[in-house]
Amino acid sequence: MNNLMSISVLIATRNRPDDLVPCLKSVLAQEFSDFEIVVVDQSTTGATEQAIGKELGGQTRLRLIRSGTVGKSIALNLLMEAAKPESGIFAFTDDDTETPANWLATIERVFREEPGTGVIFGQVLPGVVPEDVQNAYVPSFCFSEKRYLRRGEISGMGANMAIRREVAERAGRFDPLLGPGAPMPASEEGDFIYRLHL
Repeated sequence: MNNLMSISVLIATRNRPDDLVPCLKSVLAQEFSDFEIVVVDQSTTGATEQAIGKELGGQTRLRLIRSGTVGKSIALNLLMEAAKPESGIFAFTDDDTETPANWLATIERVFREEPGTGVIFGQVLPGVVPEDVQNAYVPSFCFSEKRYLRRGEISGMGANMAIRREVAERAGRFDPLLGPGAPMPASEEGDFIYRLHL
C-alpha cells in the first residue's frame, strides 16, 4: 500500500485552452506533494499546447499528450495508460473545473481512512455564470454528508472522481461509444462505475 500516496491527476481536453489553464493552475496549487498531472489534448489546433507553454511552461509535474483521437472515453483510457506506474490513485477532473487547494490531500486521506473503498466522488459546486449568459445550465453535484453507494447504485460526477489504480484496472476501460465526442455523448463515468459493482 506504499504507492497509495502517489496520485496521477488525469484531465481530458479538446479546444478549451481558456478553461484548461485556470484548471491546471488550481491543481498545481495543491497542498499535497506527491502527484503528477497528465493531460490528453484532442484539440483540432495547437492553441491548447501554446497556452500551456505560455502560462505553465517548465512545470515538471505536468505532461501534455497530443492525440488525434476524438472522444472523452478514449482520452480517459489513454490517460490511465499514461499514468506513472507508482501512482496508486487516479484523480479525475474536467478541463473546465477549478479544484480547491486541499483536493488531493482529501482524496488521499479518505482512501487511507477507508481501505475497503475503491472509488470516491466529491462535490462539484457550480461556478459563477457571467451575467451576459442566458439560460445557462451549470452541472453540479452537491451533498451535505458522506454516504456509501449501494451495490449497483450510480451517483457522482467525473469532474471530482478518484479511483484506486488496482480497482480501475479491474474494471477495464471506459467505453469509447459513450461520453462527449462519442455516438452516445454521456454516461461514460456511470457505465464505468456500474461495472465496478459487478
